[in-house]
Amino acid sequence: MEKVQIYNNQEEMWKQLGREVYRNNFKNGGTFGNLYKKAMLEYKEESGFNMRFLEAQGKKKTSGSTFLPAQVALHKDEQEKFNEVYHDLGNGLEQKVLVSLFTEGNKYSFGEGNRGELLNSFEEGADYDNITSLAQGVKEELSKIKYFGIIFSPIFYTTKEEVPIAPEHISNNPEGFLRQFTEDAKKDSALSVEFNNLFLDGLRDFAYSKDKIRGLNEVECSEFERLYNPNTI
Repeated sequence: MEKVQIYNNQEEMWKQLGREVYRNNFKNGGTFGNLYKKAMLEYKEESGFNMRFLEAQGKKKTSGSTFLPAQVALHKDEQEKFNEVYHDLGNGLEQKVLVSLFTEGNKYSFGEGNRGELLNSFEEGADYDNITSLAQGVKEELSKIKYFGIIFSPIFYTTKEEVPIAPEHISNNPEGFLRQFTEDAKKDSALSVEFNNLFLDGLRDFAYSKDKIRGLNEVECSEFERLYNPNTI
């Protein structure tokens, strides 16, 4: 049964849990990287990619730099064939996914607590009205994480700290903050007026927000555990 671990703050979580998760994920990621390199060399040789590439390069008759097949990435269709052939390359390997549970204002949310070492990731979720929809949203999103047969195991956590959505230096001077962004946006001609307006509207809500980000309390954690593990007593 997946439990929600409660920490005082993010720093405590990282010291007691995150560092070890990072080390294990990084180690398993390195193991997979070696398997991937070996499989890619094997695929390029057995599929005839090496021969086709060398023949094509020889026909160009350029005086510039030449490359070995191992140095060249596969085209999209060829990469898809590789992915299909080696879909279970990572069988037996595990990556632990740190999932942070929290609220923003009166809405429940979740996010990734890892620090970039995951071989695949997931989209953060927000704006859930209750624990039921939060648990369902987390389950659906985590089910999408697939990468060469690797097992992605969630570790749920939350923190007791409350943090303002808008940092103090912004909430103390929201107009100054918005003025600077408005001026910068106007200078960027690559952005459409419609995009700028939508972006600035969202930024305005952020700058003037008095809401806080807080972790789940013990009752909410128990409810999440029950809903996420419906068949566990």
